[in-house]
Formats: sequence, C-alpha cells, structure tokens
Amino acid sequence: MALASDRERLLGDRTLVGRAFSDAWRATVDPWLVTRFEEAVAAAAPAGRISLVAVGGFGRGELAPGSDLDLLLLHDQRQAPAEVAEAIWYPIWDEGLKLGHSVRTVTEAMDLAAEDLDTATALLSARRLAGDEALVGELVDATRALWTKRAKRLLGQLRESVAARQAQHGEVAFLLEPDLKEGRGGLRDVHALAWAQAARPVLEEGDAAALAEAERTLFEVRVELHRASGRANDRLTLQDQDAVAKAFGLSADQLMARVAHAGRTVAWIADEAWDRVASSLSTSISLLGWRSQKRAPGLVVREGQVLFEGSVDPANRPDLVFETAVVAATKQARIARSTLTRLVDRCP
Repeated sequence: MALASDRERLLGDRTLVGRAFSDAWRATVDPWLVTRFEEAVAAAAPAGRISLVAVGGFGRGELAPGSDLDLLLLHDQRQAPAEVAEAIWYPIWDEGLKLGHSVRTVTEAMDLAAEDLDTATALLSARRLAGDEALVGELVDATRALWTKRAKRLLGQLRESVAARQAQHGEVAFLLEPDLKEGRGGLRDVHALAWAQAARPVLEEGDAAALAEAERTLFEVRVELHRASGRANDRLTLQDQDAVAKAFGLSADQLMARVAHAGRTVAWIADEAWDRVASSLSTSISLLGWRSQKRAPGLVVREGQVLFEGSVDPANRPDLVFETAVVAATKQARIARSTLTRLVDRCP
C-alpha cells in the first residue's frame, strides 16, 4: 500500500471534508505504520521491549493533509534500536511525507521533557500504535507525574510561550488573513489550555465544550486550507478563502464569520484561564482555592475576576453596571463571563 497515492485519493474525494478527511487519513496511516513496525521488529529481532508511539498532533489524531507524522520509537535497552528505527523512518520519507522522529527510553524522554517544553507538551498526547503496551503506559504515567510535580514551573513556561506566540501572529478573530494555528484564539491556544489542564485545573464549567466546538471549526477549516493551497499552510489568505468556503457550502464572508466566532471563543476562554494561572503563580494560594474578596455590595473578586455575589439581580440594581466597571478597573480584575452574561440578560 502506497501512502502517497492513498493520500491523493482521499484529497480527491470531496465528500471527505474537514474532520472526515482527517479521520480517513489517520485510518490509512495508522495500519501502514503498524505494518512497517512489525516488519522492522521481525527483521531486526531487538532485545527488550519496544513500541511505536504517536505524539504531538498525530497523537491527538489530528491529521491535516500537510501535517507531520510525529513518532517516538520507545525502548528499554541501553543501546538504541537503530536498525528498527531506520526500517520505519525511511519508508515514510520515501512516501514524501514529513516526519518528526525520535528514539528514546522512558527515562531519556522524561529527562528531555524536564528541560524542553515542546517535548513535555508533545508527550501529553502519546498514543500507542504498536508494540509493548505496558511500556507506553509507563511513558504516559511518567508524563502525567512530571506535569503534576512541576506544575508551577511548566505553567510559567507555557504562559510565557503563549504570550510570545500570540504577540507574533496576531488575532484569529480580527485579521483579514488569520493564522488558524498560531494566532491568538487559534488551535495552538486550545492545545495550550489542554496542556495547562494536565498540571492544574484551569478551565471553568462549560469551557471544555465551548473549546471543543471552536477547535472543530478551526481544525476543519485548516484541513480544507491545506487541500486548497496544496501545502502545509496555516494562514487563511484572501486568495484561498473562496475555495475553502466552497468546501463547506459557504461564501467567503460566512466562512470568515465562523472563523472569527471560533477565534473569539478560544481567546476569551484562554484569556480568563491564563489570568487565573498568573494569579496562582504570583501567590502561595492554590489556583482553585483563592479566597473571595468582597469589594462592593453585591460584588466579589475571586481568582482575578469580578463576580456577582449570590443571586444578586442587576435589574434591581442599575448601579451595579457602574460598580462592576469601577471594581474591575481599580482592582485590575477581569469581569467574569458569567457577570457579563447576567448584565446583558438583565440590563438590556
């Protein structure tokens, strides 16, 4: 089975839009890799345990047409199984596919993850493709333990990384040509929140569902952008917007409205989550246990957000609109989404 020709066949099937293409492509790639692994192991007969693991975006099962195959050959011997690795990597390159690859023991992977944020985040989505299941389980357990044990340091590094990336790539919701992956409110922000969640709970009730819906929109558009442009391109340029929109039966304006809505949703949730992280990093108080502080009648500041106290009804307290703004400004706190929603609903 030739992966390159199968990929072209799937790309030519216009019924496979967005996630449907990704699922079909993954269902093609996974067994092909399993076969390469089994053939390589049978030929080399390596000592000890060995496994083939998908990590990063491939581990999450997110395969756009131009996505890399991020793979880890996991083993437990002193000497790396180079013969097995080469027998897997070279056929992938021969197919013209992009490959991110490494060969490590669990200890080696953890040592690198402790020093390298990209490795630490990639391992969070480790997914066994073939080989020793228990060995992969050890990797998964060790990765979770690392994120729990070093939560404060990893969250600090992750927060800095997010801020730097957003400053460089602009906002998905407001650019004419947004970067669907790296922009503020893009897919990488969704991933970063999932990574942060591995360290400490940073999301509020309802956030996960809203993020999942926004992520699906952005990912499906990214898939069709790769198809339309013929390359691994994450910036939705003006010249590609009509073709991408057509795949969904939309106009370009309708497509961009969907993208903007998804970007705003992600950015809003992410901003609040990272504010909570920042507050937790700057105090000795735990993230979810930060004490409420009453700042005005009917208002409290908790976890860096201005909230209504109890069941207070702003319809009966017109002054709360002004008081909310004053507290937010003087205490440098964000007005919580629940507060804004209640103000909109009760003070039209």
